Amino acid sequence: MQIWPIQCSVANIANSKPEVVGIYKGPKKPYSFDLFLHQFIDDVFQVVSNGVLFLQKQIPVVLRAFIADTPARSWILNHFGHTSSNPCFKCKVIGIRCEDQMVFMGTNHRLRTDDEYAQLIDEDHHKGPSPVSRLSMGMVSQVPIEYMHLICIGVAKKLLTAWITGKYRKKMKLSGRNQDLISKRLQHLARYCPREFARIDS
Repeated sequence: MQIWPIQCSVANIANSKPEVVGIYKGPKKPYSFDLFLHQFIDDVFQVVSNGVLFLQKQIPVVLRAFIADTPARSWILNHFGHTSSNPCFKCKVIGIRCEDQMVFMGTNHRLRTDDEYAQLIDEDHHKGPSPVSRLSMGMVSQVPIEYMHLICIGVAKKLLTAWITGKYRKKMKLSGRNQDLISKRLQHLARYCPREFARIDS
């Protein structure tokens, strides 16, 4: 069973918590993200176009950001995923396949712009129009990169795999002594972590 919530928060109200404004529940992810977001996009379009009437005063509404984790973002923006050769929605880096891995070299690549993104110029990146293209927001500048998949599950996981198993190169594997030292330090840190942290013994 999967649950896909849509949440909103008001950025200029201090300490405001995200509110659930829509939710999908099903055996797997929504088969159509156009359908999943349709009512939400309609509602947001109306609110942004007309503002909100509060105490006989018309309050303008401006979109600040559209936030999603990496897999959901690729489906919502309707671009190819992170295993493709052209997956980045911020720049135009092109991946090279090397030993069954997609490798992205360098950091100095041409950046994407909101205008180019809205026009679907890069056919190797876009699958088709995005449902959020109806909204007055930049699909590059107002969609942030998500930390968990990029760093924790991406870079950090690969580094740990290299250091612990030597999967990529044997000489990168840490000695048993160093692995034990790291484990002891992590166990020491665990006493200062809240219970909500996964895989920490109470």
